[in-house]
Amino acid sequence: MIHIAHIITSLDRGGAETNMAQLVVRMDRRHFRNTVIVLTARGPLAEPIDAAGISIHYLNMRRGFPNPLGLLRLVLLLRETRILAFIYQSIRKCAGMPDAPALW
Repeated sequence: MIHIAHIITSLDRGGAETNMAQLVVRMDRRHFRNTVIVLTARGPLAEPIDAAGISIHYLNMRRGFPNPLGLLRLVLLLRETRILAFIYQSIRKCAGMPDAPALW
């Protein structure tokens, strides 16, 4: 089974958040184990993810303020992950880094 960690800023209603929630709920659980890591706190899109039995971890970081404990928890959660899916700008914002163009 492949373990995929999805890192996202919040589970508030938004385009990326809605797409990620729909994706993890619909993925084939015989082949994939999903974990959702939310940089901030619980939001309304957590309900369908919880209902599907998918693990959600909240780092409770504040936007724009680096949180060493939150970053340490993130590293520990990712130790067993084989695939990582995240929104690049989300990580930068929660780490208090300035916006930068994505290079891919």
